[in-house]
Amino acid sequence: MNKFLASVALLSCLALGLGAFGGQLALRLGLEHKANVLGKDWAHYIETQLSDLGAVPTDGTNRGATRAPTVAQMASVLTNVFAVGHIFQVDYFGLDCACHVKFDARALAEHQPTRPHTHNDDDDHHGMNQPVRHAQNGGYMAKVPAFGNYPSNEMKLRALGLQNAHNIEILNADSPELPSTFASVHHTVSVGGNPAYILRVMVNLERQKTQFTTMIFGGMVISALIFLVGIGYPTWRLFKSMNAVQEADARAGYLATHDVLTGLQNRNSFQETFPKMIRQTILAKRSGLLFLFDLNGFKEVNDFYGHDLGDALLVDFAKLLVKYSPESAYIARLGGDEFVVVLANIPELADDPAQHLELPLKLSKPTGSGQDQVSVGIAGGVARFPEDGDIAADLVQMADLALYAAKPNRGGEIKAYTPEMREAFQDRLSQKEAFRKALKRREIIPHFQPIVNASTGLVEGFEALARWQHPKRGLLSPAAFSEALKDGELSGKLGIAMFMQVVDHMADWQARGIPFKRVAMNASSGDLKRTHLADEVLDLLEHRGLSPSLLTIEVTENCLFGEEKPIFIKHLEKLRRAGCNIALDDFGTGYSSITQLKELPISIVKIDKSFIDNILDSRDDQSIIDALQSLSVAMQFDLVLEGVETAEQLDYLKACGFTLIQGYYFSRPIPEDEVGPFIAFQNNRERVAPLMRKKAGA
Repeated sequence: MNKFLASVALLSCLALGLGAFGGQLALRLGLEHKANVLGKDWAHYIETQLSDLGAVPTDGTNRGATRAPTVAQMASVLTNVFAVGHIFQVDYFGLDCACHVKFDARALAEHQPTRPHTHNDDDDHHGMNQPVRHAQNGGYMAKVPAFGNYPSNEMKLRALGLQNAHNIEILNADSPELPSTFASVHHTVSVGGNPAYILRVMVNLERQKTQFTTMIFGGMVISALIFLVGIGYPTWRLFKSMNAVQEADARAGYLATHDVLTGLQNRNSFQETFPKMIRQTILAKRSGLLFLFDLNGFKEVNDFYGHDLGDALLVDFAKLLVKYSPESAYIARLGGDEFVVVLANIPELADDPAQHLELPLKLSKPTGSGQDQVSVGIAGGVARFPEDGDIAADLVQMADLALYAAKPNRGGEIKAYTPEMREAFQDRLSQKEAFRKALKRREIIPHFQPIVNASTGLVEGFEALARWQHPKRGLLSPAAFSEALKDGELSGKLGIAMFMQVVDHMADWQARGIPFKRVAMNASSGDLKRTHLADEVLDLLEHRGLSPSLLTIEVTENCLFGEEKPIFIKHLEKLRRAGCNIALDDFGTGYSSITQLKELPISIVKIDKSFIDNILDSRDDQSIIDALQSLSVAMQFDLVLEGVETAEQLDYLKACGFTLIQGYYFSRPIPEDEVGPFIAFQNNRERVAPLMRKKAGA
């Protein structure tokens, strides 16, 4: 860039220099042209006037009779010439006199006597190198350059005339008697084709110089402006473009290695830097730690409160890591809510690696609405190098396994990697593969837990729950395949398999006249992402001759928040309009609010078991479910209380006016072939009491 600017400056100086030189040349040429025009015109005029006065012969037959004009004759002609102001002096050179006579405007204006010129015998002997003699008084014209040596014959006069025909001298003077700028113009007068004498007229160019200078200066200014616009503007644009390219390159370089939101290093930087830190630590024969962090429940916060609060939470977490990390620590954001902190060249590791990074395990942020705050736990996993390994990818996986082990503690925890964690990871992979095969072998079957009216004891419906009929381990609850359910693909396949079986059972019960009323099925986010979910459900119900009112779709709070919420709600609204019931499951365990209840197309709200466990002792839980009961009346949705297991809980809830109860008090989930007998038994009882039977499954 500096070389470029220097080149531009050099070219600018060169252009200005050429402009100045060109201006001087144009001024001189202009003055020479003006002097030539004025001088030759006035010389012709003087020649004509002298000829009319008979001051010179009209032919060349009698050369010896040629005589110089008298002072009076010259004065009569030059008075008018000088009056115009262009010519201020005229010199006369001729063969008849080996001298010259000079007439100037000042002498004539002041009527100074000019000595008549006369011949003497010595004149014929004047040589070429004789000094110039002046006819007028005074020496104020002495600075005017003399014509030169006097010609001694016609041939030399002719040669001198030809020599000076185009010799126009632009002269400058600082004498007050002379113009500041003038020119000497020569004109040879010919008589009969032969040179008779030479006139030299002195042209006053002061006014012309002022005019030309103004014109040339204006031209230079215009040229400079054209230069600035024609050259300077493109140069400025080029300079600006080059600056923009440099800034863009710098910005691109920054973005390639930094996270835009937090300003920390990014994944690209980490992948390039971490292996170098490992090598340096090993060469120094020291140890290092790789911490991997994320925020518990961040997705729920982000979906429920919006990305603005989620981003603010991430920025605060980044600041927290910088604050509590040593200055030598390397900190990066890998993406989402995943961060890493690397401590290298540690002389000696503590028994608990977390001691090297005394980080708080909880982060709170105001929600912006009143005094409410959202809090999340900080989960972390740490791997040691080179103790646990010396390959970057392996260490990252180890820290991730430790992080996974710390995640269940929602309040926040940091765990160090152990080999057992890898074994657990392999078990999870094996579980997913086994569950995938179980789906293909139709080992995943529905069991049905009844929903009972606490006032009448009648069965109001069932909830279909997945169970794994393992060929070796027997009937397994969802806890045995919980890892598989976290996989979006497997979760979606499970939803399809369950729905097909439940609809088949419902059609069979209806054909057999079993009054099951309605069956609820859980829909995961994987199910709701299916483009034509609502159409598929309604088409299958119609194909099997089932009314949509017999089906309840249960969704959890976490499924209905986030960017895909509008699509999910669109599916649910279509099902609700067709007659299906929509239930919000596990209410109270997430971030639901009354506003959300207003927006969702729900007809049933299911209160989570955690509110029922301590209902007899907890005033807070009692107040919450009382408030929800009033809210259900106002907003016209049914309440189902999950997890009722004792008679005391049932009595309390009945006294509070709750009717729809689901829990082990009445029955655990039962296989489909026991649904009919259970309904028959329960609906014909005289009092509300549980069915004493063996457990149908864990």
